[in-house]
Amino acid sequence: MTLTAGLLGLTPAARAGAPTAEQFAAMGSFSAPDIALVQGCATYSYGYSLAPSSPDWTVEVTVVGPGGLGIASEIIISGADPTVGSKPLTLCSTSTPAGVYTIRGRITVSDYPDQYSGWLTPTTFVVNAPATAPTTQPAGASARCVKARQKAKRLHTKKARQKAKRICRRARR
Repeated sequence: MTLTAGLLGLTPAARAGAPTAEQFAAMGSFSAPDIALVQGCATYSYGYSLAPSSPDWTVEVTVVGPGGLGIASEIIISGADPTVGSKPLTLCSTSTPAGVYTIRGRITVSDYPDQYSGWLTPTTFVVNAPATAPTTQPAGASARCVKARQKAKRLHTKKARQKAKRICRRARR
């Protein structure tokens, strides 16, 4: 890039010979199945298929969650990664909200001495909240009793268990 082109804000992509947005979009895609989270953390994967216009390329991948928050990123590099493959994605149920997620990729191809960057076709997948175990409660148990039992289970202390027992005994009367 020349000094004049840089001062005018002209990037190599603005010059003739640079791929168009449609050509960049056709250089690759992503795929991911819908996910049902499990309690805790688990590793899932997404697939990619690239057809860059140059043998020297780099793809910056970002997984974006509901509300536009980036939750993961990855770099795919020519010479180190194949053009077709998969990458791991670790998600934790405590910090991953349910919703629609998007996988976006920005590819940079080198046509020495110039480099051109553009966006690949994004894909979406759905993350569902983990299934919760049904709460079992004896017939006739009051809401206060159930709440006390849940607290005792969460705190794991003798004092909390005794208090829950006392509350539930009163509720049965």
